[in-house]
Amino acid sequence: MQLPSVWVFDLIPLILYHHERIDGRGYMGLPGDRIPFEAKIVSIVDVFDAMFFSRPYQSARSLREFREEFERNSGLQFDAEVVTLMISLTGKMAVRMGAGNGDVPGTW
Repeated sequence: MQLPSVWVFDLIPLILYHHERIDGRGYMGLPGDRIPFEAKIVSIVDVFDAMFFSRPYQSARSLREFREEFERNSGLQFDAEVVTLMISLTGKMAVRMGAGNGDVPGTW
């Protein structure tokens, strides 16, 4: 069996810590300053994917609901800087795709 390339091992912290919370109430209880920045990004993208696209157990939410959820949990569950960047990015994507205000679930 061949071992994976070295870069694969760099992904381990992202996988381990992407369910951590800035307020320290995550799976392992790490405070925000101990969570790798990349894991903070994976965390918010993972939740965005779960909210924005339909699942068998849950309907998609709108971009507006996404923004409200992340603003409400900024600094608690999610890193405030990453929230600001993600909201800015999704807003720019919505404008590029002509989605208006993002009220329609699962659409821009």
